[in-house]
Amino acid sequence: MSDPSGIEAIAPRRPRAGRLLLAALSVPILLVSVSLWLGSEYAVTEDVRRQASNSFDRQSEAGSLIAHIADAESSQRGYVITGDPTFLAGYKPARAEVMQTFDALRTELVGHAELSRLLEQLRGLADRKFAEMDGVLAERDTGGLDAAVARVRNGTGKHLMDEMRTVSMRILAVAARERDARVNAYRARVTADQQVMWVGIAVVGALLLAAAFLIWRQGNARYRARLAAYSVAERNRSILDSTTDAIAILNPSGSIETINAAASAMLGYRPEELARRDVSVLIKLLDRPVTFHERIGLVDGRLANPYLPDRRILHRDGHEIPVDIALGVMRLPDGDHVVASVRDISERKRVEQLKDDLMSTVSH
Repeated sequence: MSDPSGIEAIAPRRPRAGRLLLAALSVPILLVSVSLWLGSEYAVTEDVRRQASNSFDRQSEAGSLIAHIADAESSQRGYVITGDPTFLAGYKPARAEVMQTFDALRTELVGHAELSRLLEQLRGLADRKFAEMDGVLAERDTGGLDAAVARVRNGTGKHLMDEMRTVSMRILAVAARERDARVNAYRARVTADQQVMWVGIAVVGALLLAAAFLIWRQGNARYRARLAAYSVAERNRSILDSTTDAIAILNPSGSIETINAAASAMLGYRPEELARRDVSVLIKLLDRPVTFHERIGLVDGRLANPYLPDRRILHRDGHEIPVDIALGVMRLPDGDHVVASVRDISERKRVEQLKDDLMSTVSH
């Protein structure tokens, strides 16, 4: 309907929940779609890569056949020349390896007409080659060295070996062409996928910029808070390291949390070497199976005896150091921590010993 001024009045429309829901779900839907597409592309690409890898494996197996046959021939020739049966130790294993490789390749090359034909040709030559080598061995056993050498000289074995090398090179060439084709197809697929992924990354990246900005703001706030905490911790560490007395902080279970530089110098340990180790590694306390607080007389946050004079602690190398120990308590949310201030009294003990020795000398 129109108003008297001639301008058409348009009634307001209620916001549609479906559109809002679609907008809210657009990013998750996009991500799921991209994920499904990537999964299907990965499966196709992996199949191309696997085929290329199989082609390379077949090429390697085919190339190993001549090497195994040559090993068998070396064993045979060694026996023919020397008559020593130990040379034949590798003959049968090499022959078995050749036949196993033929059987494996025959199964893998189903559907590859040219490679299968060449493999069967090579198999026939290998059978003839082993038959020829068996004949030479029989001549050696029955007719002696001269008979065996005469059979070798007729050139049959060499001719068969040359033919096998020729066929093997043909197999390798065909397998190489197949491998290169698979590799090129794999590379083309990967390149295409990369291009599509870059487009997807750009789209998703644009959608996530706002979220990244909010995350940056939150991370920056956390950084400032952590920086303040780090500054306090470093200030406390500087205070600890500036004291001349050795200081160790022990947690409620009696494990060492940290030591200052003076303690590290006195004990021969680096702070990280003592972290989380029980204080008993340094000083022997009560042997009774009681808690750490009970061992040092800490009850309800108060120490029965905060000063422990003339004690001995263990250096890393095992020697004892005479010390005076003063204990303090830090009440923290996870329990009462103990601060041990340790002073080396070795010099004082040495002077006292000198006095005692002097008095003993004078009295005598």
